Amino acid sequence: MADIKRLNYFSYQFLVEDDFKDEQAYHRGMRHRHNRELHLWGVTDNNGLEVTPAGDKKVAIGPGTAIDKCGQEMVLLAPRDVDLTEFGANTDVYLTIVYNEVFDKEDHYTAGGVDDYTRKTERPKVIIFGGREDKSLSDILEVKKGNPPSDGSVITLALVKLDGSGNVGVLDKRIRAGSVIAPDTVGTEELKNSAITEEKMVDEAVSARIIRKKAVTGEKIAENQITGAHLQDNAVTSIKIKDESVGTTKLVDNSVPLSKIKLRSIIQAPEPRGDTLREQIVISNVKKRHRFFFISVIPDTPDAPIRWWLESGTDRYCLVIERPSGTKYTCQIYELEAE
Repeated sequence: MADIKRLNYFSYQFLVEDDFKDEQAYHRGMRHRHNRELHLWGVTDNNGLEVTPAGDKKVAIGPGTAIDKCGQEMVLLAPRDVDLTEFGANTDVYLTIVYNEVFDKEDHYTAGGVDDYTRKTERPKVIIFGGREDKSLSDILEVKKGNPPSDGSVITLALVKLDGSGNVGVLDKRIRAGSVIAPDTVGTEELKNSAITEEKMVDEAVSARIIRKKAVTGEKIAENQITGAHLQDNAVTSIKIKDESVGTTKLVDNSVPLSKIKLRSIIQAPEPRGDTLREQIVISNVKKRHRFFFISVIPDTPDAPIRWWLESGTDRYCLVIERPSGTKYTCQIYELEAE
C-alpha cells in the first residue's frame, strides 16, 4: 500500500546512507507537495527575479524565488548577469529559469578511497529561448530554439527585444509568471469580515482564477479598499460576486476607469413625425452575463420633455424613448460588461 513514511529514531539505532536520504526525501517531498497544492507556479515575490539592463548586450536577473509546476523552489540569492552577445540583431529572446542541482568543487570528498561530494547545490539554471540551435554554455546557462513552454516546467521572467545592433532594447516583463494562491483555496468561510484591506493587496494580486465563486461578499471587504489598480482585467466576473455584495460604498472614486467602459453606439434621432413619438432601440441580445449601461439622451432643443427608460425582454434589451414632435436628440450608450 502506498503511504507516506518518515524516519523514526531511537537510541542505539544503526543508520546507513539510505536512512539519511529518506529523511531528506520526506521533507523535500512534503514541501514540494505544499507548493503544488497551495500555490501556483511562478515568481513568489512581486519584485523578485527582476530582469534589468546591465550593459549594451547584457541583462541582470535580481535575487528572488520561484516555484515550478513540481513544487521545486528556484532561489537566486545574488544577482546574475546574462550575456546576450551571441544573439543576432532584431531578435526576441525569452529569459527563463529552471530548477537545477550542481556539485561544487569545495564539496568534493576523496578521503579513504571515497570519491564523491558532501553537498548538492541547488543553483537555478537560466535557459534562453530564441536561439539558432540548442546548446549548453555552462552548468547554469543554456540556449534553446523556439519559445518557452507555458506549463510551468520553466518560469519565464522576461522577453528581451534586441535592436538592430544586437543591443538590449525593450524589456517586456508582462509575460512574467507570478506564483500566488492556488485556485479555490480561499473561500468566504476563510475570510473574516473586513479582512481584505488595501495594504493586504499587491497590485494585480486578485484575479478570477484565484477566487472561489461567491467567496468575496460585501462584509468581507473593508470600506474603500478595492480600486482599479488592484484588479486584473476580467478578474471580477458576475459569478464571483454575490448579489448586492458590491455597492457604491465599496468602490473608491475613479476605481472603474473609462478604459473598462466601451462605447456601444451614438444614435442620432430621425426626423420627427406626428405629435408624440415612441421609439424602441435594440441595444444588445440577452446572454448569460451581467451588463451595466450608461445612457445619455440629450435633446437638441433645450428643456424638451424627453422621457426614456430601459426594458429587458426574454431575448434582448431595448431603450425606449418618447419625445414630442419637432424634437431631435443625440443618444450615447456605454456598456460595462462582465463575462
